[in-house]
Amino acid sequence: MYLQCWAVMCCNVPQERVFKASGSNNFYMAMLLVILFLSTLPAIYTIVTIPPSFDCGPFSGKNRMFDVIHETLESDFPAWFSKVFSYASNPGLVLPFILLMVLAIYYLQSTSKSYKEANVELKKKLQTQNEENKKKNKRAALKAQMDLEEARKAASGSAEKKNKGSSGDQEGETKYT
Repeated sequence: MYLQCWAVMCCNVPQERVFKASGSNNFYMAMLLVILFLSTLPAIYTIVTIPPSFDCGPFSGKNRMFDVIHETLESDFPAWFSKVFSYASNPGLVLPFILLMVLAIYYLQSTSKSYKEANVELKKKLQTQNEENKKKNKRAALKAQMDLEEARKAASGSAEKKNKGSSGDQEGETKYT
């Protein structure tokens, strides 16, 4: 129970700044991501497929703008680096890597949802436990109060008997003297 309490207290820290529209915040961020992706598509299409102008610019004489990257790797970097880059840019490695990233994102999202549900359940458990503890403490306090009252009554009753007995003894002593 204490371990669960510690986990809830550590994992459920409120944000410093309160967001009133947190549900729309996720939608807004998703829309920004989609717009970023859509805005990069024309640039990627231009770099990869359209041939550059023949007689001007740094890409003149090339079939594609992307060819400059291969040429730079072959001429400016060591041979082993260009070999590694050519293997890394192989579609047979890139596509499984992208698929693996998508699966990892899906897995992390589903585990975060399950952790969120577990945190909600733990909060409910803690509230229930807290209510039970309050009831138990209240019952214990009432029982202690009743025991204290009984002890006071018993103490006052024995004190009265003692006082009656000691006053009777004093009267008897005065008679005999």
